[in-house]
Amino acid sequence: MAAFPGLFRSQAARRARLEALERYAVISWWDGRFDAEIRPSPFPGVELVRIQHNAGEGEVVILVQKTRAGVSYGHAAGGTVTSAALRAAVELARADFVITAHRAKGALSQVANFLERRALHFSTELGYAQFRERLARPADRPAPRWNPVFDGEIPGPWSRWTTVWRCAVAMPTRDYLEPRSDFFFW
Repeated sequence: MAAFPGLFRSQAARRARLEALERYAVISWWDGRFDAEIRPSPFPGVELVRIQHNAGEGEVVILVQKTRAGVSYGHAAGGTVTSAALRAAVELARADFVITAHRAKGALSQVANFLERRALHFSTELGYAQFRERLARPADRPAPRWNPVFDGEIPGPWSRWTTVWRCAVAMPTRDYLEPRSDFFFW
């Protein structure tokens, strides 16, 4: 979903499609349906992984950084690898902050939900090893078809000031919804 003020319908639609592409590519890659490759990163000390998807326009990257708190990840889509990396860097910084805060609280901190549990799991050496293992493996399942089930404006009282756009794509699996699964998506 994306919202842009005023008459910028095309920007809201493009941003919503990139959000859908990000989820589609990351979920499909983790499910063994797309390959990924390590590419040069614009950020020192940060690894960049580019997912090779079949959805046409747009790039999807995962940034990975090891810090004292653990391993942090940020993923995003953009028109180019560089623009996707810039968006992913914001997510990477947020993830590092959350992991650092959680570790600082120690035993006092309760995991709020399964998505937070996954993020914390993948910040550990075990989770990072699972990530590296998947990265080293080529795709071994059929690639899904990019299939938007909804791609349109969401009208409402806000339409006077902003355009809200939603793009929802059929996912190749529902495993990412399983709370007990260590699926690389949160």
